[in-house]
Amino acid sequence: MAGIAINSEGYHSIEMVESSLAPHTVPRPPYVVSCIPDSFSAVTTWNTNLELDINHYRILRRDSVSDWSILADNLTDTVYRDLAVDPHTYYSYIIQAVDNDLNISHFSNLNGATPATFDWPLLFLEETNLDGLVPSENGQRLYYDSIFAGIPNNKIQIDTTIDAPNLSDLGQYSSLFYFDDDHVYHFLSASLSQLDWYLGYETDMLLAGWKTIYSISGNSYFYPGDLFYDHFGLTRNMLNSTNNFLGANPESGWPSVEFKSLPPYYGLYPDITVFEKIPEAKVIYTYKSNIPGSYYDNKPVGIAFNTGNGQRVVLGFPIYYMTVPTAQALLAKVQEYFAQGPIYGDANHDDNINALDVTFLINYLYKHGPAPYIINNADPNGDCRLNALDITYLINFLYKGGPAPKPGCIN
Repeated sequence: MAGIAINSEGYHSIEMVESSLAPHTVPRPPYVVSCIPDSFSAVTTWNTNLELDINHYRILRRDSVSDWSILADNLTDTVYRDLAVDPHTYYSYIIQAVDNDLNISHFSNLNGATPATFDWPLLFLEETNLDGLVPSENGQRLYYDSIFAGIPNNKIQIDTTIDAPNLSDLGQYSSLFYFDDDHVYHFLSASLSQLDWYLGYETDMLLAGWKTIYSISGNSYFYPGDLFYDHFGLTRNMLNSTNNFLGANPESGWPSVEFKSLPPYYGLYPDITVFEKIPEAKVIYTYKSNIPGSYYDNKPVGIAFNTGNGQRVVLGFPIYYMTVPTAQALLAKVQEYFAQGPIYGDANHDDNINALDVTFLINYLYKHGPAPYIINNADPNGDCRLNALDITYLINFLYKGGPAPKPGCIN
């Protein structure tokens, strides 16, 4: 083949550019293959081949004990959801392209995932690094083993950003604890996309640490679409760098906590994060300053948030510096809160079922009052509609011995 240029008067260029090409008989292998876990499935995607005569794609799979076998053939889409999976099993996938003459490409790159089951109880992400204040890894392990006494868990230690958990790790657990208890090193930023995926399912999470959120956002406001707004109910975080944090005052029935008087701070800790929240979130701890009435005194440092899709707890102070008995009490309360689940019939989202929920529904349905934050909790008769029958159902339950509220199904 050769190419020349011709002007508007019909004269062509003196030189021409020649090139020779041989058409591919075999299609190129599919490319940009990715695989992510989903609930009891694994979803593999790939880019469409550039050849114009591709007839279909073929996907092959193997696990740790089996060899490659064809999972699906004659695929014309570039996404495949594998539902024929066993729990806690890692599956690898490769793709081939087949053209109209039934020529088969080489294998694509390999990718894989472990389907998400969310049925193991707790994953502990331990990001407490040696920073001159925290003792050795052995000392940390002894402390965490003590406060986790009676709470079964598996642990992933995060010492660098490359230790961030992947989706296959996270997808095995119903609950997640993330502790970032050292003062210097912070690696949560490497896990944000994974956590956003994880918290989109019916899961629970405790996030605690020293400057943890501040290390990502600085002093900032959060808005819908931000992970900390959507999943933790935060609208703002601020860091108090002054050494005047004595501890946290409990609210809403949460246990008292006591902090150790260790050098170099001797019980007066700096760099504690305070929060502002959306109305539906609940303050569980406030800042206890050694200067009563100062700016940060009594500001929220602990927030609990029932999203309707799971429970979240965020703390603006580290766990490691708490005394063992009070840390044990806190973790036990978190476990209790996680086990709470949705409170069907709690229309006003105050974690109780009482006359206020009846009033809330009346105001919403007939007086232009605010809408329920978790709409399914306001459907106590479980008929997938929100109307006067739900008010009647709640009244019967509260005052006439009627049946308990059912799971709503509006969403």
